[in-house]
Amino acid sequence: MSLARLLSLVVLAGCSEYDIRPGADTNGLGEEDDENGDTGVGISDELGGITGRICSPSENSWVVGADVWVELENGDLVSTTTDQDGYFTLTGIPIGDQTIHVQKGSFSTDFDVVVEPNQVTELAEEECLQDEDVAIAVISGDYDYIEGVLDNLGFEYTLYNSYDYDYNTYESVVSTFLRDPQEMEQYDVIFFNCGMATDWEYYESEVANNLRDYVENGGSVYASDWAYWITEASYPNMLDFYGSDSYDGEAQVGDAGTYDATVLDADMVSTLGSNSAEINYDLGVWIVPTGSGSGVPLIRGTVSANYGYDSINAVLAARQYIGDGQMLYTSFHNEQQTTWHMDLLLEEIIFSL
Repeated sequence: MSLARLLSLVVLAGCSEYDIRPGADTNGLGEEDDENGDTGVGISDELGGITGRICSPSENSWVVGADVWVELENGDLVSTTTDQDGYFTLTGIPIGDQTIHVQKGSFSTDFDVVVEPNQVTELAEEECLQDEDVAIAVISGDYDYIEGVLDNLGFEYTLYNSYDYDYNTYESVVSTFLRDPQEMEQYDVIFFNCGMATDWEYYESEVANNLRDYVENGGSVYASDWAYWITEASYPNMLDFYGSDSYDGEAQVGDAGTYDATVLDADMVSTLGSNSAEINYDLGVWIVPTGSGSGVPLIRGTVSANYGYDSINAVLAARQYIGDGQMLYTSFHNEQQTTWHMDLLLEEIIFSL
């Protein structure tokens, strides 16, 4: 997402105490003080700097790859991104009162500081993303529990119990929800857990149209493993799945095991501190995507499928931006099978939506 687009979004207000330290170091971000205590980059009698750290709402995790910026009076931006430990440094900022904006995916915060000449303003405490203006829906499933990751990060959400039934329509809550565009539009992000109810497929064309409209109007969708038909029905060219994609479940051929994967997404690599990850599938018959199609592959790995008969260089996670929104799919999830690599990857995925 571009910073120009970020500035068109509503950001949330917050305040922070700050420390002023002449020539304060920048938390190891590559700038060193000279003999005059000046970082030498954008620090002068008319300019100062700011350094700090960004966290999740729960304060349990640091936010990697968040955009951080100040808008100057002439409309120009001074911008940077947070590093793998959530730190940022901005220099070349005019002295005086300034507002720092932070954005990662749908989540944001802003806070005010006073920038002093010839000094770096170092925040005394971390600043955390907020989610008061971000509405999240979660569709429950038998084999995934993305709610646990959201809880750890401190994000609030509305839970739709997948196997509850709407006795007015005699359909599952999932089906009723997906056939109601106005209800979907209440949410900025929708999570579909593996093992959710599938009776919505009786209305597949209608639901697919609703999902496409939702995404193209700015919504973010995440689906895991068996919920892949949400992706396939809405954007059939995003991923290629094992088989002919002629019916839901045809691609349920993945063998149980822990696989070495290559991480391709830059923010995920930064989060892990590596481009390698262990992805665990404790149960077989998980969904195997064989190619990325029009989607952007985020993680790849060679896996065993079809009871050992096939070895496939699979796309284990992929994303596609459509219109103002995005669709993201992972063949793995956190319920009963997570590794610490997967924990970090799932957190980064949530931040990015």
